[in-house]
Amino acid sequence: MIVMIDLSFNKRFKESDLVNKKRKELLKAVIDYSETGVLKKGFSQAFYTYINDLSFTMIESGEDYYALFLADTKVEINFNIEFPTASVLKDSGITMYFNPISYLFLEISEAIALIKHEIYHIMLKHHSREKTLKTKHSLLSINLALDISVNQYIKNLPSFSEKISTVNRRFDLDLMINESLESYAYKIDEAVKKYPKKVAELEESGEFNYKEVHNIWSESKSTKDDEIKEQINKLMKHSMKNGVPSEVKKILKEYRKPSIPWSVYLKNYMERYPRGWKKTTTRLDRRQPGRLDLRGKLRDHSINLILVLDVSASISKSEFDIFLKEVLSINRFFKHKINIIEADDHVKRDYFIRSLEDIKPMLERRGGTNFSRTFKYLNEKKVKDSLVVYFTDGMGEEKLKHIPSSYDLLWIVNGKEISLKKLYGNVIFIKDSLDFKKDQGDEEIYNLREMVSEWAR
Repeated sequence: MIVMIDLSFNKRFKESDLVNKKRKELLKAVIDYSETGVLKKGFSQAFYTYINDLSFTMIESGEDYYALFLADTKVEINFNIEFPTASVLKDSGITMYFNPISYLFLEISEAIALIKHEIYHIMLKHHSREKTLKTKHSLLSINLALDISVNQYIKNLPSFSEKISTVNRRFDLDLMINESLESYAYKIDEAVKKYPKKVAELEESGEFNYKEVHNIWSESKSTKDDEIKEQINKLMKHSMKNGVPSEVKKILKEYRKPSIPWSVYLKNYMERYPRGWKKTTTRLDRRQPGRLDLRGKLRDHSINLILVLDVSASISKSEFDIFLKEVLSINRFFKHKINIIEADDHVKRDYFIRSLEDIKPMLERRGGTNFSRTFKYLNEKKVKDSLVVYFTDGMGEEKLKHIPSSYDLLWIVNGKEISLKKLYGNVIFIKDSLDFKKDQGDEEIYNLREMVSEWAR
Protein backbone atom coordinates (compact mmCIF):
# COMPACT_ATOMS: atom_id res chain seq x y z
CA MET A 1 0.00 0.00 0.00
CA ILE A 2 1.44 3.37 -1.06
CA VAL A 3 0.69 6.37 1.16
CA MET A 4 0.76 9.76 -0.59
CA ILE A 5 2.08 12.60 1.54
CA ASP A 6 1.15 16.21 0.81
CA LEU A 7 4.60 17.79 1.08
CA SER A 8 3.28 21.31 0.45
CA PHE A 9 0.93 20.94 3.44
CA ASN A 10 3.81 19.79 5.63
CA LYS A 11 5.85 22.77 4.46
CA ARG A 12 3.04 25.23 5.27
CA PHE A 13 2.53 23.60 8.66
CA LYS A 14 6.23 23.97 9.52
CA GLU A 15 6.26 27.60 8.35
CA SER A 16 3.17 28.35 10.42
CA ASP A 17 4.84 26.74 13.42
CA LEU A 18 7.91 28.95 12.96
CA VAL A 19 5.77 32.10 12.68
CA ASN A 20 3.90 31.14 15.85
CA LYS A 21 7.21 30.55 17.63
CA LYS A 22 8.34 34.09 16.68
CA ARG A 23 5.03 35.45 17.97
CA LYS A 24 5.51 33.79 21.35
CA GLU A 25 9.06 35.16 21.65
CA LEU A 26 7.81 38.65 20.85
CA LEU A 27 4.92 38.20 23.29
CA LYS A 28 7.36 37.34 26.09
CA ALA A 29 9.36 40.48 25.26
CA VAL A 30 6.26 42.69 25.30
CA ILE A 31 5.10 41.22 28.64
CA ASP A 32 8.55 42.05 30.08
CA TYR A 33 8.17 45.57 28.66
CA SER A 34 4.79 45.95 30.37
CA GLU A 35 6.35 45.01 33.70
CA THR A 36 9.70 46.82 33.46
CA GLY A 37 9.09 49.65 30.99
CA VAL A 38 12.21 48.58 29.07
CA LEU A 39 11.77 47.30 25.51
CA LYS A 40 14.14 44.56 24.41
CA LYS A 41 16.74 45.70 21.88
CA GLY A 42 15.80 44.73 18.35
CA PHE A 43 12.13 44.28 19.27
CA SER A 44 10.78 46.71 16.65
CA GLN A 45 12.66 45.07 13.77
CA ALA A 46 11.60 41.61 14.95
CA PHE A 47 7.97 42.77 15.11
CA TYR A 48 8.07 44.16 11.55
CA THR A 49 9.53 40.82 10.42
CA TYR A 50 6.59 39.09 12.10
CA ILE A 51 4.14 41.29 10.14
CA ASN A 52 6.00 40.33 6.94
CA ASP A 53 5.65 36.68 7.93
CA LEU A 54 1.89 37.19 8.24
CA SER A 55 1.89 38.63 4.71
CA PHE A 56 3.69 35.55 3.38
CA THR A 57 1.18 33.36 5.25
CA MET A 58 -1.65 35.18 3.44
CA ILE A 59 0.08 34.69 0.07
CA GLU A 60 0.64 30.98 0.81
CA SER A 61 -3.07 30.57 1.55
CA GLY A 62 -4.11 32.35 -1.66
CA GLU A 63 -4.96 35.69 -0.06
CA ASP A 64 -2.58 37.79 -2.13
CA TYR A 65 -5.01 40.73 -2.21
CA TYR A 66 -4.60 41.51 1.49
CA ALA A 67 -0.85 40.89 1.49
CA LEU A 68 -0.33 43.26 -1.47
CA PHE A 69 -2.60 45.87 0.14
CA LEU A 70 -0.61 45.70 3.39
CA ALA A 71 2.70 45.86 1.50
CA ASP A 72 1.69 49.24 0.04
CA THR A 73 1.01 50.76 3.46
CA LYS A 74 3.45 52.06 6.04
CA VAL A 75 3.54 49.75 9.09
CA GLU A 76 4.23 51.33 12.48
CA ILE A 77 4.21 50.26 16.13
CA ASN A 78 1.96 52.33 18.41
CA PHE A 79 1.60 51.32 22.05
CA ASN A 80 -1.04 54.00 22.67
CA ILE A 81 -3.88 52.88 20.39
CA GLU A 82 -6.85 51.32 22.18
CA PHE A 83 -7.43 48.49 19.68
CA PRO A 84 -4.76 46.01 18.41
CA THR A 85 -4.84 47.62 14.94
CA ALA A 86 -5.68 51.01 13.45
CA SER A 87 -5.20 52.92 10.19
CA VAL A 88 -4.65 56.57 9.29
CA LEU A 89 -4.92 58.20 5.85
CA LYS A 90 -2.46 61.02 5.17
CA ASP A 91 -0.95 62.81 2.17
CA SER A 92 2.26 60.85 2.73
CA GLY A 93 0.37 57.55 2.43
CA ILE A 94 -1.70 55.08 4.43
CA THR A 95 -0.27 54.04 7.79
CA MET A 96 -1.26 50.77 9.45
CA TYR A 97 -0.67 50.85 13.22
CA PHE A 98 -0.20 47.81 15.46
CA ASN A 99 -0.20 47.74 19.26
CA PRO A 100 2.07 44.78 20.13
CA ILE A 101 0.69 44.56 23.68
CA SER A 102 -2.72 43.40 22.44
CA TYR A 103 -1.83 42.19 18.93
CA LEU A 104 0.69 39.54 19.95
CA PHE A 105 -1.86 37.74 22.14
CA LEU A 106 -3.77 36.86 18.96
CA GLU A 107 -3.41 33.55 17.14
CA ILE A 108 -2.08 33.85 13.56
CA SER A 109 -5.54 33.46 11.99
CA GLU A 110 -6.93 36.15 14.31
CA ALA A 111 -4.03 38.51 13.59
CA ILE A 112 -4.68 38.16 9.84
CA ALA A 113 -8.41 38.74 10.40
CA LEU A 114 -7.68 42.13 12.01
CA ILE A 115 -5.49 43.14 9.05
CA LYS A 116 -8.49 42.45 6.81
CA HIS A 117 -10.64 44.42 9.26
CA GLU A 118 -8.52 47.56 8.73
CA ILE A 119 -8.36 47.06 4.95
CA TYR A 120 -12.17 46.95 4.73
CA HIS A 121 -12.44 50.15 6.77
CA ILE A 122 -10.21 51.86 4.19
CA MET A 123 -12.01 50.33 1.18
CA LEU A 124 -15.44 51.42 2.42
CA LYS A 125 -14.44 55.05 3.15
CA HIS A 126 -15.15 54.62 6.85
CA HIS A 127 -12.64 57.28 7.91
CA SER A 128 -14.55 60.11 6.24
CA ARG A 129 -18.00 58.63 6.88
CA GLU A 130 -17.16 58.46 10.59
CA LYS A 131 -16.48 62.22 10.62
CA THR A 132 -19.98 62.87 9.25
CA LEU A 133 -21.63 60.48 11.72
CA LYS A 134 -19.96 62.23 14.67
CA THR A 135 -22.31 65.18 14.19
CA LYS A 136 -25.35 62.95 14.80
CA HIS A 137 -24.54 59.97 17.02
CA SER A 138 -22.50 58.94 20.05
CA LEU A 139 -18.95 57.61 19.62
CA LEU A 140 -19.92 54.24 21.09
CA SER A 141 -22.75 53.81 18.57
CA ILE A 142 -20.56 54.86 15.64
CA ASN A 143 -17.65 52.60 16.60
CA LEU A 144 -19.90 49.58 17.06
CA ALA A 145 -21.54 50.30 13.69
CA LEU A 146 -18.17 50.69 11.97
CA ASP A 147 -16.91 47.35 13.25
CA ILE A 148 -20.01 45.22 12.67
CA SER A 149 -20.31 46.57 9.12
CA VAL A 150 -16.90 45.08 8.22
CA ASN A 151 -16.74 42.12 10.60
CA GLN A 152 -19.70 40.42 8.89
CA TYR A 153 -17.35 39.64 5.97
CA ILE A 154 -14.43 38.26 8.04
CA LYS A 155 -13.74 34.79 9.45
CA ASN A 156 -11.52 33.83 12.42
CA LEU A 157 -12.06 37.10 14.29
CA PRO A 158 -10.86 37.34 17.91
CA SER A 159 -13.53 36.63 20.53
CA PHE A 160 -13.63 40.30 21.60
CA SER A 161 -14.68 41.46 18.12
CA GLU A 162 -18.14 43.00 17.92
CA LYS A 163 -20.48 41.31 15.45
CA ILE A 164 -24.08 41.84 14.35
CA SER A 165 -25.16 38.93 16.58
CA THR A 166 -23.45 40.30 19.72
CA VAL A 167 -24.86 43.80 19.22
CA ASN A 168 -28.36 42.40 18.54
CA ARG A 169 -28.20 40.29 21.69
CA ARG A 170 -26.89 43.07 23.91
CA PHE A 171 -29.26 45.83 22.79
CA ASP A 172 -32.31 43.74 21.81
CA LEU A 173 -32.00 44.76 18.16
CA ASP A 174 -32.75 43.05 14.85
CA LEU A 175 -29.89 44.31 12.69
CA MET A 176 -29.46 42.48 9.38
CA ILE A 177 -26.42 41.86 7.17
CA ASN A 178 -25.72 44.29 4.31
CA GLU A 179 -27.36 47.30 5.97
CA SER A 180 -25.56 50.59 5.48
CA LEU A 181 -23.10 51.92 8.06
CA GLU A 182 -25.40 54.91 8.60
CA SER A 183 -28.38 52.63 9.28
CA TYR A 184 -26.41 50.59 11.84
CA ALA A 185 -25.23 53.78 13.58
CA TYR A 186 -28.74 55.23 13.81
CA LYS A 187 -30.33 52.03 15.17
CA ILE A 188 -27.54 51.34 17.66
CA ASP A 189 -27.63 54.96 18.86
CA GLU A 190 -31.38 54.67 19.57
CA ALA A 191 -30.74 51.47 21.56
CA VAL A 192 -27.81 53.01 23.45
CA LYS A 193 -30.10 55.83 24.63
CA LYS A 194 -32.78 53.30 25.58
CA TYR A 195 -30.54 50.87 27.51
CA PRO A 196 -27.92 52.82 29.54
CA LYS A 197 -27.40 49.83 31.87
CA LYS A 198 -26.35 47.64 28.95
CA VAL A 199 -23.90 50.33 27.86
CA ALA A 200 -22.41 50.28 31.37
CA GLU A 201 -22.16 46.47 31.22
CA LEU A 202 -20.31 46.67 27.89
CA GLU A 203 -17.88 49.24 29.28
CA GLU A 204 -17.20 47.12 32.37
CA SER A 205 -16.88 43.74 30.67
CA GLY A 206 -15.28 44.67 27.35
CA GLU A 207 -11.55 44.24 26.75
CA PHE A 208 -11.40 47.66 25.08
CA ASN A 209 -13.05 51.02 25.56
CA TYR A 210 -15.25 51.06 22.46
CA LYS A 211 -15.68 54.81 22.69
CA GLU A 212 -11.99 55.16 21.82
CA VAL A 213 -11.15 52.31 19.42
CA HIS A 214 -11.03 54.64 16.40
CA ASN A 215 -9.74 57.80 18.11
CA ILE A 216 -6.59 57.89 15.99
CA TRP A 217 -8.76 58.30 12.88
CA SER A 218 -9.01 61.99 13.77
CA GLU A 219 -5.52 62.32 12.24
CA SER A 220 -6.82 61.10 8.87
CA LYS A 221 -7.57 63.28 5.88
CA SER A 222 -10.91 62.85 4.14
CA THR A 223 -11.14 60.13 1.48
CA LYS A 224 -12.77 62.81 -0.67
CA ASP A 225 -9.43 64.65 -0.93
CA ASP A 226 -8.02 64.05 -4.42
CA GLU A 227 -4.58 62.91 -3.21
CA ILE A 228 -5.98 60.42 -0.69
CA LYS A 229 -8.55 59.19 -3.21
CA GLU A 230 -5.82 58.58 -5.78
CA GLN A 231 -3.68 56.69 -3.24
CA ILE A 232 -6.56 54.37 -2.31
CA ASN A 233 -7.51 53.70 -5.93
CA LYS A 234 -3.91 52.87 -6.91
CA LEU A 235 -3.48 50.68 -3.85
CA MET A 236 -6.67 48.70 -4.56
CA LYS A 237 -5.80 48.28 -8.23
CA HIS A 238 -2.32 46.97 -7.37
CA SER A 239 -3.79 44.58 -4.79
CA MET A 240 -6.02 42.99 -7.43
CA LYS A 241 -3.29 41.96 -9.83
CA ASN A 242 -3.45 38.30 -8.69
CA GLY A 243 -7.23 38.17 -8.34
CA VAL A 244 -10.06 39.34 -6.11
CA PRO A 245 -11.01 37.47 -2.91
CA SER A 246 -14.56 36.18 -2.50
CA GLU A 247 -15.16 38.45 0.51
CA VAL A 248 -14.48 41.56 -1.60
CA LYS A 249 -16.83 40.28 -4.31
CA LYS A 250 -19.46 39.74 -1.63
CA ILE A 251 -19.12 43.33 -0.43
CA LEU A 252 -19.58 44.55 -4.00
CA LYS A 253 -22.57 42.32 -4.72
CA GLU A 254 -25.09 44.83 -3.34
CA TYR A 255 -23.64 47.55 -5.58
CA ARG A 256 -24.12 45.62 -8.82
CA LYS A 257 -27.91 45.73 -8.99
CA PRO A 258 -29.07 48.09 -11.74
CA SER A 259 -32.09 50.31 -11.16
CA ILE A 260 -34.05 53.08 -12.82
CA PRO A 261 -32.35 56.43 -12.06
CA TRP A 262 -34.17 58.48 -9.41
CA SER A 263 -34.31 61.43 -11.83
CA VAL A 264 -36.56 59.40 -14.18
CA TYR A 265 -39.04 58.82 -11.36
CA LEU A 266 -39.02 62.51 -10.48
CA LYS A 267 -39.57 63.54 -14.11
CA ASN A 268 -42.52 61.14 -14.35
CA TYR A 269 -44.02 62.66 -11.21
CA MET A 270 -43.64 66.19 -12.53
CA GLU A 271 -45.40 65.24 -15.78
CA ARG A 272 -48.58 64.19 -13.96
CA TYR A 273 -49.76 67.56 -12.71
CA PRO A 274 -52.07 70.01 -14.57
CA ARG A 275 -50.90 73.61 -14.80
CA GLY A 276 -53.75 75.49 -16.44
CA TRP A 277 -54.15 75.66 -20.22
CA LYS A 278 -51.97 75.99 -23.29
CA LYS A 279 -52.93 76.92 -26.88
CA THR A 280 -52.92 74.12 -29.48
CA THR A 281 -53.79 73.68 -33.17
CA THR A 282 -54.87 70.07 -32.57
CA ARG A 283 -58.14 71.16 -30.90
CA LEU A 284 -60.92 73.52 -31.99
CA ASP A 285 -61.94 76.45 -29.83
CA ARG A 286 -64.81 75.14 -27.62
CA ARG A 287 -66.79 78.40 -27.69
CA GLN A 288 -66.44 79.02 -31.41
CA PRO A 289 -65.77 75.64 -33.08
CA GLY A 290 -66.64 77.10 -36.47
CA ARG A 291 -63.69 79.52 -36.32
CA LEU A 292 -60.81 77.46 -37.74
CA ASP A 293 -58.47 80.42 -37.25
CA LEU A 294 -58.86 80.18 -33.45
CA ARG A 295 -56.65 77.70 -31.61
CA GLY A 296 -58.11 75.40 -28.99
CA LYS A 297 -56.76 74.66 -25.49
CA LEU A 298 -55.10 71.68 -23.78
CA ARG A 299 -54.30 71.12 -20.15
CA ASP A 300 -50.81 72.34 -19.31
CA HIS A 301 -48.86 70.74 -16.49
CA SER A 302 -47.36 72.84 -13.71
CA ILE A 303 -47.16 72.63 -9.93
CA ASN A 304 -45.39 74.23 -7.04
CA LEU A 305 -42.29 72.11 -6.51
CA ILE A 306 -41.09 72.14 -2.89
CA LEU A 307 -37.66 70.62 -2.23
CA VAL A 308 -37.08 69.83 1.44
CA LEU A 309 -33.35 69.34 2.10
CA ASP A 310 -32.31 67.38 5.20
CA VAL A 311 -29.33 69.49 6.33
CA SER A 312 -28.54 67.50 9.49
CA ALA A 313 -24.94 66.90 8.25
CA SER A 314 -25.53 63.32 7.09
CA ILE A 315 -25.54 64.31 3.40
CA SER A 316 -22.52 66.07 1.91
CA LYS A 317 -22.60 69.45 0.16
CA SER A 318 -21.52 67.80 -3.11
CA GLU A 319 -24.50 65.42 -2.90
CA PHE A 320 -26.86 68.37 -2.40
CA ASP A 321 -25.29 70.14 -5.38
CA ILE A 322 -25.76 67.09 -7.62
CA PHE A 323 -29.36 66.66 -6.50
CA LEU A 324 -30.26 70.33 -7.09
CA LYS A 325 -28.52 70.46 -10.48
CA GLU A 326 -30.46 67.39 -11.60
CA VAL A 327 -33.79 68.84 -10.42
CA LEU A 328 -33.11 72.17 -12.15
CA SER A 329 -32.13 70.32 -15.33
CA ILE A 330 -35.44 68.39 -15.31
CA ASN A 331 -37.38 71.56 -14.51
CA ARG A 332 -36.22 73.27 -17.73
CA PHE A 333 -38.97 71.36 -19.52
CA PHE A 334 -41.68 72.22 -16.98
CA LYS A 335 -40.71 75.65 -15.60
CA HIS A 336 -42.27 74.87 -12.23
CA LYS A 337 -41.80 77.30 -9.36
CA ILE A 338 -39.16 75.79 -7.03
CA ASN A 339 -39.29 76.36 -3.28
CA ILE A 340 -36.28 75.27 -1.17
CA ILE A 341 -36.82 74.40 2.51
CA GLU A 342 -33.77 73.53 4.63
CA ALA A 343 -34.57 71.48 7.73
CA ASP A 344 -32.95 69.25 10.34
CA ASP A 345 -34.76 68.94 13.69
CA HIS A 346 -36.62 72.16 12.73
CA VAL A 347 -37.14 74.30 9.62
CA LYS A 348 -34.12 76.58 9.22
CA ARG A 349 -34.73 78.43 5.96
CA ASP A 350 -37.37 78.79 3.23
CA TYR A 351 -36.72 80.51 -0.13
CA PHE A 352 -37.36 80.27 -3.89
CA ILE A 353 -34.93 79.55 -6.73
CA ARG A 354 -34.99 79.71 -10.52
CA SER A 355 -31.37 78.77 -11.25
CA LEU A 356 -28.19 77.52 -9.57
CA GLU A 357 -27.17 81.12 -8.87
CA ASP A 358 -30.16 81.49 -6.53
CA ILE A 359 -29.04 78.66 -4.23
CA LYS A 360 -27.81 80.06 -0.92
CA PRO A 361 -24.68 78.79 0.91
CA MET A 362 -25.40 76.10 3.48
CA LEU A 363 -25.95 77.23 7.07
CA GLU A 364 -24.06 75.59 9.93
CA ARG A 365 -25.12 71.95 9.97
CA ARG A 366 -25.80 70.08 13.20
CA GLY A 367 -28.44 68.12 15.07
CA GLY A 368 -30.71 65.25 14.15
CA THR A 369 -33.67 65.00 11.80
CA ASN A 370 -37.33 65.58 12.73
CA PHE A 371 -39.68 64.98 9.81
CA SER A 372 -42.80 65.89 11.82
CA ARG A 373 -41.77 69.52 12.38
CA THR A 374 -41.26 69.98 8.65
CA PHE A 375 -44.75 68.66 7.87
CA LYS A 376 -46.21 70.82 10.66
CA TYR A 377 -44.58 73.83 8.99
CA LEU A 378 -45.96 72.87 5.55
CA ASN A 379 -49.45 72.27 6.94
CA GLU A 380 -49.44 75.62 8.75
CA LYS A 381 -48.45 77.31 5.47
CA LYS A 382 -51.55 75.67 3.95
CA VAL A 383 -49.49 74.19 1.12
CA LYS A 384 -51.64 72.65 -1.62
CA ASP A 385 -51.43 71.75 -5.32
CA SER A 386 -47.75 71.02 -4.75
CA LEU A 387 -45.26 68.20 -5.04
CA VAL A 388 -43.06 68.00 -1.94
CA VAL A 389 -39.76 66.19 -2.57
CA TYR A 390 -37.96 65.32 0.69
CA PHE A 391 -34.22 64.67 0.14
CA THR A 392 -32.88 62.90 3.24
CA ASP A 393 -30.68 60.09 4.53
CA GLY A 394 -33.88 58.51 5.91
CA MET A 395 -32.83 58.54 9.55
CA GLY A 396 -35.41 60.39 11.68
CA GLU A 397 -38.26 59.45 13.99
CA GLU A 398 -40.27 56.22 13.61
CA LYS A 399 -43.74 57.84 13.76
CA LEU A 400 -44.96 61.17 12.37
CA LYS A 401 -46.75 63.52 14.78
CA HIS A 402 -47.98 65.68 11.91
CA ILE A 403 -49.38 64.01 8.80
CA PRO A 404 -48.74 65.41 5.28
CA SER A 405 -51.96 66.80 3.78
CA SER A 406 -53.19 68.59 0.61
CA TYR A 407 -49.98 67.90 -1.30
CA ASP A 408 -48.19 64.94 -2.87
CA LEU A 409 -45.05 63.64 -1.19
CA LEU A 410 -42.03 61.94 -2.74
CA TRP A 411 -39.13 60.79 -0.54
CA ILE A 412 -35.70 60.61 -2.16
CA VAL A 413 -33.59 58.72 0.36
CA ASN A 414 -29.80 58.82 0.17
CA GLY A 415 -29.50 55.42 1.84
CA LYS A 416 -31.03 51.94 1.94
CA GLU A 417 -33.97 52.52 4.28
CA ILE A 418 -36.16 55.05 6.06
CA SER A 419 -36.86 55.10 9.81
CA LEU A 420 -40.63 55.71 9.55
CA LYS A 421 -42.73 52.65 10.36
CA LYS A 422 -45.76 54.04 8.51
CA LEU A 423 -44.83 55.80 5.30
CA TYR A 424 -46.82 58.57 3.61
CA GLY A 425 -46.10 59.17 -0.05
CA ASN A 426 -43.71 57.23 -2.28
CA VAL A 427 -40.02 56.59 -1.70
CA ILE A 428 -36.96 56.19 -3.95
CA PHE A 429 -33.71 54.83 -2.50
CA ILE A 430 -30.98 56.40 -4.58
CA LYS A 431 -28.11 54.39 -3.05
CA ASP A 432 -29.17 51.64 -5.48
CA SER A 433 -28.83 53.95 -8.48
CA LEU A 434 -25.38 53.45 -10.00
CA ASP A 435 -25.43 56.70 -11.96
CA PHE A 436 -25.98 58.72 -8.78
CA LYS A 437 -23.47 56.63 -6.86
CA LYS A 438 -20.73 57.58 -9.27
CA ASP A 439 -21.74 61.24 -9.27
CA GLN A 440 -21.90 61.63 -5.54
CA GLY A 441 -18.21 60.86 -5.14
CA ASP A 442 -18.43 57.33 -3.79
CA GLU A 443 -15.54 56.52 -6.07
CA GLU A 444 -13.70 54.00 -3.94
CA ILE A 445 -16.58 51.50 -4.25
CA TYR A 446 -17.37 52.54 -7.82
CA ASN A 447 -13.76 52.21 -8.97
CA LEU A 448 -13.32 48.95 -7.10
CA ARG A 449 -16.31 47.52 -8.96
CA GLU A 450 -14.83 48.68 -12.26
CA MET A 451 -11.45 47.16 -11.37
CA VAL A 452 -13.08 43.81 -10.57
CA SER A 453 -14.80 43.89 -13.97
CA GLU A 454 -11.50 44.62 -15.73
CA TRP A 455 -9.74 41.82 -13.85
CA ALA A 456 -12.52 39.35 -14.76
CA ARG A 457 -12.13 40.17 -18.47
